[in-house]
Amino acid sequence: MLNVQYGKIECIIIEFGGFMGLGEKLFAVPFTALQLNRHKQDFVLDVDKSFLEKAPGFDKDHWPETNGHYFVSLDKD
Repeated sequence: MLNVQYGKIECIIIEFGGFMGLGEKLFAVPFTALQLNRHKQDFVLDVDKSFLEKAPGFDKDHWPETNGHYFVSLDKD
């Protein structure tokens, strides 16, 4: 998702779980939570799989409003 006011990437949408297109959850993750792996030329989200299994997400038919801030909280408290 792009912040059009500032022209910056605000968050990315990742898909987790499910099987053959059923039961997956989507998450809006702040772009700043990703770490660049220059060697592999990709980005890494450093959270445990169990965290995403328990975290609330949204499904592809019910996206959060684009002007809201419905990010996954990456606090590990």
